[in-house]
Amino acid sequence: MKSVKASKLTAEFLLDSGLLFEINRVVLHPMGLALGINNEADPAEMYLVDHRHDLEGIIFEDDTFVEGETKMRKFFIENKLARKFSERLEKLGFVVQGSPNGKRRE
Repeated sequence: MKSVKASKLTAEFLLDSGLLFEINRVVLHPMGLALGINNEADPAEMYLVDHRHDLEGIIFEDDTFVEGETKMRKFFIENKLARKFSERLEKLGFVVQGSPNGKRRE
């Protein structure tokens, strides 16, 4: 793979882009966890909330869900991520990397 200079992004980027919403919704909430951001700190601080004891888990309020989903869709379109995903699939054979042994975790 070619070497690419990486950029550091802020916690606010995760919040404003809707990526925090999606990371929480898809990865963390089903496990009873949530990644949060304290915007009052300078720079903003990220923290992990543990709700693993709650069998129901973490569920977004309807308005919060709509806001997060709207941010994520806008970010997806503005950054032409559909094209990036297609290019990744064409060049690598996958969009989301799987296990080297071909077995999927469930």
